[in-house]
Amino acid sequence: ELMLLTARTEILAHAPTAKALECSTIVALHEDRRPMTMQTWDWHGELAPTGVLLEVPLSGRVVRTFTETGMVGKIGVARTAAGRGLGVHFNILHHVTDRSAVGVPVHVVARRILDEASTLDEAIALARDAVVGASTVLTAVEAASDAGPARAACIELAPARAAVVEPTDGYLAHTNHFLDPGLAEGEATSDTSTTGPRLEHALAQRDGVMAA
Repeated sequence: ELMLLTARTEILAHAPTAKALECSTIVALHEDRRPMTMQTWDWHGELAPTGVLLEVPLSGRVVRTFTETGMVGKIGVARTAAGRGLGVHFNILHHVTDRSAVGVPVHVVARRILDEASTLDEAIALARDAVVGASTVLTAVEAASDAGPARAACIELAPARAAVVEPTDGYLAHTNHFLDPGLAEGEATSDTSTTGPRLEHALAQRDGVMAA
């Protein structure tokens, strides 16, 4: 039962909804202050009351994740005892290789990053290490520290492979289609998706977001 709850994305890959219900994520990296990140969670409205905020104290860090009842994690932030901070956003994707293999649920990948990674490079390595059976994009954000400025990247995952999308001029935007050219060749998003117009809108907000 726990596996069924956590493998929601993998189940949807086998039985997609008739109408695409999706998410949009943006990240703004500022030189003089903390990164700004935002995400819409355009899911079933009736599930809103089942959302939970988990706070998980672990050895050397505290993890907070907003997810759905019974699931190990989704959107979240982690703070280490050494003061390092990492955040993760989560958007569903669809690829022709979905359902081609049984893999680690992508929500488990997101939670493992929150539990174990302290840097963007560590988050990318953990994501690349996972064999997945469905597609998603994890947007990881590393807070500024003594080691360097804030960093962010979108980690696109599919059973075929993983790819990393870097910010442009300190700004990242991602919706529900692949941005990596290679993975985009296997795009399998529903014709009902609004992912293209939403990405255009998110990109058009760059100046306002960076100034906010």
